Order: sequence, then structure tokens, then C-alpha cells
Amino acid sequence: MTPLARPLHFLPLILLLALAACGRVNEEFPSLSREESGPAQVESLVKNDPAGPIPRPQVPSLPQEESSQITPPGEKIPYRVQVNPPTSPEEPQELKDIKSLFEKTADLYILAEKPALSQMTLTRRLRSSLTKGQDILKSAGYYEGQVTGWMEKKEGVEETVVVINFQLGPLYHLGLSQVRVNLESQPEPTAGQPTPPAPDSPKQAAPSPEASAPPNPPTVDLVEAGWVSGQPALADRVLDLVTANATIWAARGYPHAKTLSARHFLDPEKKLLNTEVTMEPGFFARMGPLVVTNEGSVEAGYIQNLVNWKIGQIWNQALVDSFVAAMFQTGLFKSVEVTIGEEDAQGQRPVLVETQDTPFRTVSGSVNFDSDFGPGLVLSWEHRNLTGWGDRLRLELPVWADLLQFGASYVRPYFLSREQSLLLDFSAIKENADAYSLSALSTSAGLERRLTRHLTGLFQARLEVGSLKELDKEESEYKVAGLPLTFDWDYSDDLLNPTKGSRVKISLQPYWGDYFEQFEILKSRLDASHYFSLLDQGRLILALRAAAGGIWGAERSSLPPTLRFYGGGGGSMRGYEYQSVGPRDERDKPDGGGAMAEVSGEFRWRWSETMGATVFVDGGMVYDRPNFSEVGQSFLWGGGVGFRYYTPIGPFRLDLATPLTPRSDDAPLQFYLSLGQSF
Repeated sequence: MTPLARPLHFLPLILLLALAACGRVNEEFPSLSREESGPAQVESLVKNDPAGPIPRPQVPSLPQEESSQITPPGEKIPYRVQVNPPTSPEEPQELKDIKSLFEKTADLYILAEKPALSQMTLTRRLRSSLTKGQDILKSAGYYEGQVTGWMEKKEGVEETVVVINFQLGPLYHLGLSQVRVNLESQPEPTAGQPTPPAPDSPKQAAPSPEASAPPNPPTVDLVEAGWVSGQPALADRVLDLVTANATIWAARGYPHAKTLSARHFLDPEKKLLNTEVTMEPGFFARMGPLVVTNEGSVEAGYIQNLVNWKIGQIWNQALVDSFVAAMFQTGLFKSVEVTIGEEDAQGQRPVLVETQDTPFRTVSGSVNFDSDFGPGLVLSWEHRNLTGWGDRLRLELPVWADLLQFGASYVRPYFLSREQSLLLDFSAIKENADAYSLSALSTSAGLERRLTRHLTGLFQARLEVGSLKELDKEESEYKVAGLPLTFDWDYSDDLLNPTKGSRVKISLQPYWGDYFEQFEILKSRLDASHYFSLLDQGRLILALRAAAGGIWGAERSSLPPTLRFYGGGGGSMRGYEYQSVGPRDERDKPDGGGAMAEVSGEFRWRWSETMGATVFVDGGMVYDRPNFSEVGQSFLWGGGVGFRYYTPIGPFRLDLATPLTPRSDDAPLQFYLSLGQSF
């Protein structure tokens, strides 16, 4: 072979490399495939194509750098990173988000506290960070953006400055989308059998056997999933839409529908991202009965009450998922596995459930501090599945400096109805408050019923007997019987930490009793609150509250103090001692009242997943008797600041408050500890 011929062997390789270099501007994205739908599978689209069109940068674990040589400590290279502002006019919020993500994912930042061992090591960090920055630009829709970087070393300065320059370029937007259906594995409908229509709601009537054949695949596209042409082509958004498309199929009778591939195409002239998704429907199914496949301590009849679908309706995976969530919310199950059974003669597939129980008994003890009662000890025992129907028996013994109480409560869900629970309570109490001394026994029985999705009603029968000693009266026996009725509207998004919505609670409580003389009264109260989300993701909340109540039928002085209204404390007017607001007796001690009014406002700021703070003001007054003309008069005001530590079971709060309209005996500072927001 001649010397001239040898280089010709490399000519095909040179041409291939040249073609690859010319292909850096891709109008067609590489095909992205997966076997099943779901968030984890969508994530694999990116993993299989790390340099692809819609990268989604993730925070990596600490990289393990390799070094070919160990340099002496004095030759290590300390550095700092400087990100230059872009020349693009689209700088404000876009750049802030890009820089934030870059700081979380780039090796230059992750390893910043670890000086580079050599110039080669620092160069390696720079190159990997530039690649990460390029991915971030693409994920934000800037497919023509550029990230450049270099190192600057000033004479006499030990630290090296690593400069990063982002040029965003034009922002790409969503263009056209299309869903193709692969029918190769789709069963053919039986000849002569009609095709049932797509369902509009989960409460569809059961079909006849003739209508149980699988229909043609539903018409579903990314527009229905949420694709809006003209929106920025964000990677998270595009990948979520692909997942949502499969979710829609699973809610329309195809529980095993999956995405075969997702192809994405750039239009550099129009600055658009177009997408084509190929779906495989799988088999068609109708929902059958629930079948519990194992024998646990929880009765199957109790689990049947959680079923939220109608037998015979077209399969809706969203209902199955919410059923599983409801199972876990009972606190009775460690695991819940759902599978689809074989099709029966009616064309229905039973929902097979296998469960594993959690321990049902709990014994606990804690040393607490209550804002109103001081330090104390609380012991409790609970059984959450006493008879197998998810019924809960709880015994509790709280001991405080001025309060000793024993309580027993029993809750039986699904009592005579799916929407109804039975509540039984018993308590023995001994309390020494500023307003009175009390020894009493009380018991109640009630029915709590969910009337609508947001409205709950509670009707109780209550009986209380005991002895009371007011400061200006002799100790006296008393008896009280009542039939309290409560309606609770809850349109908020969270029980312990609401960020939006409203709550309204109305109670009407007729009581009959004997305390020095017989009495008949109607005690009523209205509480309302509303929550405004001022920043995204509930970071800043404005919470407002108002409450008013009154007692009709008797003077407050003829009623046991336990039935009167009091103000002040952590659940009322912060800044004033517990039960200290309102009418006073001859010794200037709290005497309770026959009417009350309160208002509160809070700004709640949450700056991280676990930490937050609040600024609040409370106002209110307790009056001798109901009189609308007096509402708002002589209000006492308190205000302060609070700190929040957010836990999985709700925020732990510490509030510091001071009276803004102090009286002569008011302390300058009150503090309150509790779980959950103040309202």
C-alpha cells in the first residue's frame, strides 16, 4: 500500500465526523421511548437522551473528582464563581430562575468549598458546569441560548475568578401537538355489538352485556391534557403533558394505556416546539366489584364503604387512586396493593385489593407546655380498630398545674350510613381558674354527618353535673343538659395549615339547667375565616378571622360560669391572659359574659419548607348581654409576631404577643405554643 493510500482509510471516518458536526442544529429531536406511562417513566425519557431537546436538570449528589496527581497543599487553587448578566432584554425573572438552578446543579458551586487540586481539575469543573448550564437553558425554552465561561487570575491575588456568561437568545414556545394510536395490540370489538360512548362522569349507569365490548380508543390529545400553543416550551411542562395524556386514557377505560414514544421537533424559523406522541391503549375495561383478597383485622365491610365507583362504569384509574389514598388516610393500613381481575361475563373486571394492617394500639406520654394552663403531663392510650370497623377508643389523662382531667372518647365511622359517624365522650374534670373553681362529670353522645363535600353537621345530647365555686358566691351544685347543633363549612385547602379558601362554623346550643335557680337558654356562635394566597405556592398568606356569639334567655349571673363567654388566650385574643377579657366581679376578677365579638388578621410568610413567621393583630371584647349596638365598642387589641416550624402533621407555632390597649394588671408579654395555625 502506498503512503498516499493509507490516509484514505480514514476518509469515511473524517466524513462521518464532519456530518455529525454539521448536524448540531437539529430540526428533529431524537425519538424518546418508554415502556409504561407515569412520572418515573417520563423521567426516563430524559435519562435515555441526556443531551436531548428537553433536558430537566436535577441536583446531583456530590461528584467524586478524579485527579491524576496529588499536588502539595500550597498549590491548591481556591476560586469563586461570577455570573455575568445577559445581554438579552428578557433578563428579569427568567435569569433569576436560571441562575438559581445553575447554582444548585453546577459542579463549580457544589464543590466550591473544596479547592481544586490542579488547574486541570478546575477546568474539568468549568466544562461540566457549562454543559449543565446549556441543559438548563434548553429546559427553560432557550434552545438557541449560549453559556460561555473562562478563568481570570489577577496578579497578587490567590483566588481565581471563574466567569460564567449566559446569553438567553429567543424563547421557544409550544407549537402543534399530535397523538397517534398504535392499534396493533388493541382488541377488535365484537361484531354486531354497539360501541359505548365515552363517560362524562363516574356515576354512569351499569351497561348491558351487549354494551360491554371495548369501544374504539377515545380521542385524546395533548390539548386536552393542557397543551396550549403559544406558551413557553418548558421541559417540565412538556414532560408533564406526556404523562397527563396517559392519565386521561387510564380514566377512560384503558388502565394499561402507555406511551410508546414521544418525538419533539424544533421549528427554528417560528421558534416553536412541536410534539408527537404515540400511544398503545391496551385492553378496555369496566369497573367491577371490590374483592379483598386477604383476611386482615379490618372487616371487608368497612373497606367496602370507601369504594367510590359504580359497578359497570367505564374504568377510571383516578377513582382507584383516590380509593387507595382514602385507605391510607384511615391510618389502619401499612400497605395497599390494587390489581385488576379477569373480565367476567358482564364485561366487568373486579378490583382486587390486598392489605397489610398497621399496629392498632398506641400508648404515649409527653411533657407539654400549654399557653393557658402552663406546664403539664399528658398520658394517653388509643385503639384504632376496636371491633374491626375502624372504630377508635381513646383514653387520655392530662395533668396541668390548674387542670386535672380524665377523658374517654369513642368514634364509630359509618354508623347506620356511609356518611355518618357516632361520637361518644366522657370526662371528669377539676379546674382552678381565675374566674371559678370547678369539679364536674360530663358525657355526650352525637352523630356527625357529612351533608355535602364541604358541609358537615354535628348533633349531640350532652349532660354535665358538678359543683362550682365563684369568687363572690358560695359553692353550689349545678346540672346542665343540652342539645348542641353545629354546622361546619370548610372550603379551605388544609386542616392545620390553610393557604386559601374559607371556613364558616355556626353553633346553636339550647341548654336547660339548675344553678341557684332553673334556667333555659340558647347559646349561639358564628366563626368565619378566609385565607388569601398573595404569593405562589403559599409563601405569603393573609388570614382574616371574625367571631361573634350571644346567650339568650337568662342573665349571665344566673348561669354556671362554664356556659359563659370569656376572652383572651391563644385561641382568642393573644396578648391577654386566658379568660381575662370581659366583665369583672367586685374583686376585679374575670366573671364571664353573655356576648362576645372578636376579629383577627395575620400575615404568614413561609420562606422554606420548614420555617416561617407571622405578624398578627387580634381584637375583641366580651359583653354583659347580647346587644348589636355594643359590638366594636371598648375593643381590646393585641399584636405580635410568631414563628412557625412546619412538620408533616402541621406547623408548630410559637407566638409572642403584647397588649396594644393594656390595662393596669396586664403583663407586657404573653407567649403561646401549639400545633397548627391559630385559626
